[in-house]
Amino acid sequence: MLDDYDHAGEFIIIDGTHISAWANTREEIENGDVEGASWGKHEGSFYGYKVFLVVDAASELPVAITMETGKRNDTAAFEPLIEEFDERYDTDELQAALADAGFDSQPNREFCQDRLDCPLLTAINPRRSSPLATIKEEIKELFEEHGEEIESPYDALERLPQEQLSEYGVEAGSVEETYIFQAIKERMHRHLRAGVERVFSRLKSFTGLDRVRARKEDNVETHVVLSAVALVAGSLTAKRQGKPGLIRSPGRLI
Repeated sequence: MLDDYDHAGEFIIIDGTHISAWANTREEIENGDVEGASWGKHEGSFYGYKVFLVVDAASELPVAITMETGKRNDTAAFEPLIEEFDERYDTDELQAALADAGFDSQPNREFCQDRLDCPLLTAINPRRSSPLATIKEEIKELFEEHGEEIESPYDALERLPQEQLSEYGVEAGSVEETYIFQAIKERMHRHLRAGVERVFSRLKSFTGLDRVRARKEDNVETHVVLSAVALVAGSLTAKRQGKPGLIRSPGRLI
């Protein structure tokens, strides 16, 4: 399937979502009695599990998937997910991995560079420091005002307040290696990240990932993995039936 897409294998997106645990009574949830589930935060508090995906940006197909307990931190789930992806796919053409602020950490960036030989471009996590919160807001305002004029990170750097750049790690002669440079590149490629949300939407509407009716952890994980398999199988069926327009609409295909 990936071979049929121009630019497939060049950008991947990493993200996570939550699924709620299934129980017979509210008391089971309050007591934490569902196997493998726990209280976590993702768009509010929930009791259940987290599902993490690697999605190919060009095809919008899931290429790796893992499940963790609800309290699992996004950053902690990053390395096993990347290892799963790296073991299965050729990464020679990979230009960057994209992720939201939940994966923003120096260890993650170093691991991605070492394992996949490409940068991890994450949104800035403003909770890490006040200077980062400031530069995140400045980059946001910059792209809102001059987004159509910015064709490279250098175009963006020229429009930022020059007297402040040193505060954010920009040093003469090594700008490509700085955090701010990667933050600008992430902003330029942010439109690609929307693809992972569409994949999660299809998983939840087409395969029932948002309403898993299993209590044993292994059975929940089986549902998660088969959901990804079903999505790819639906896309493959659309291709074989000569209906490429339905590759991303598995429900209409059926």
